[in-house]
Amino acid sequence: LFSYICFQVKPCVEEKTRESFTIFEPLTFRSQVVKGMNYDIVVCVYILV
Repeated sequence: LFSYICFQVKPCVEEKTRESFTIFEPLTFRSQVVKGMNYDIVVCVYILV
């Protein structure tokens, strides 16, 4: 589920940051029910080698 959410929001994130991310992998995921669903997802956007 959270991989699908990341895939959906990636274009919006790239537009707002004016950057293109080759890596956009979810690391951690948390959901909370408060008058609907809130999602907190930490995403890796680059790797230091």
